[in-house]
Amino acid sequence: YIAAEENYIIVHYVDNGVAKTATIRNTMKSQESICDSGTFIRVHRSYIVNPKHVKQLRKDPDGFYFADMDAEGAAIPVSKRYLKSIDALL
Repeated sequence: YIAAEENYIIVHYVDNGVAKTATIRNTMKSQESICDSGTFIRVHRSYIVNPKHVKQLRKDPDGFYFADMDAEGAAIPVSKRYLKSIDALL
């Protein structure tokens, strides 16, 4: 998945079974074009995920949605704006 951090993006990926990160000076807006390829999908203003690596989409007791990722055990927030698009792919 890709996470925004001010003027940087942090790419979280798995290489030979080892979770790694790469920090790149770029914006989410410029990376959003990869969402058009169908491999990645935007789920929040600060997150882009690969739906193949989403274990489940869940709602917490407070009504917020999260995409639980298979790598690192990360729980990525999903905004209501993007909920239908990720739900349709899962």
